[in-house]
Amino acid sequence: MRTMLADAPRTALTMAYWGFVLYLFLPLTLMMAMSFKNAAFIAFPIGDWTFDWYLKVMQDKPFLEACAYSVLVAGLTTLAATIIGVWIAMLIATTEGRWGAVL
Repeated sequence: MRTMLADAPRTALTMAYWGFVLYLFLPLTLMMAMSFKNAAFIAFPIGDWTFDWYLKVMQDKPFLEACAYSVLVAGLTTLAATIIGVWIAMLIATTEGRWGAVL
């Protein structure tokens, strides 16, 4: 009996965690399933599975330009953060004197 009471907070936390995961992923799963429909409205069951919506997105030039720009910004940001991070790490590793013990 004692172990069952001791495990109650952990069980409640586990249930809350999985409830939250379900809360986040269930709508995403439904949206993904609806993206393969051939109709413009939500309805079950899904009759015909199609890639038409994805083909339309891949033919949209402004969308593809925005994606390419996002990838460019992400790459440059990653490069800058890596350079700055390595520089700061080397600075911390080589610092001596008064601030050496702190860093």
